[in-house]
Amino acid sequence: MVRDLIYVGYDVTNMNFNLINKNPTGKGFYRYKLELDDNVQLQEAEETKEQFLVFSAKNSVTGFMADEHGEETTDEVFRLTAEFEMKFRIHRTTPAKPDEIKECSWYFENIAHMEGKRIIDSLASHTLMRGASVPGDKREYAKSEASE
Repeated sequence: MVRDLIYVGYDVTNMNFNLINKNPTGKGFYRYKLELDDNVQLQEAEETKEQFLVFSAKNSVTGFMADEHGEETTDEVFRLTAEFEMKFRIHRTTPAKPDEIKECSWYFENIAHMEGKRIIDSLASHTLMRGASVPGDKREYAKSEASE
């Protein structure tokens, strides 16, 4: 099924930045989290009859203070969240079946991670987090060190 999909793009549907500690000092850490909604929408364009899959996702970055030894604490500095929808055109005449969509979940998760990273990095560039970047390799994004 992956070969029958054309990625159209994403739309940010909601975003929020909450600065909890306005005077952080020293080093800190942040955690990145991505959630992909299991409820997939199947949409059809009226004029062209083209079919689309639409996925909702939510990602967040929470920043924490480090203690004097550089170890992570539970003291939150900021929280940045973004919700977005990704759209894929189905390039075939038969509709997508639920089991086909489930088999391709790895593909949708990878696209969501790449786009989620792009969204968070863009939003963060206008906040206290500017200069920090979510790692590009999703195996490394659970805990990342932020510089002073």
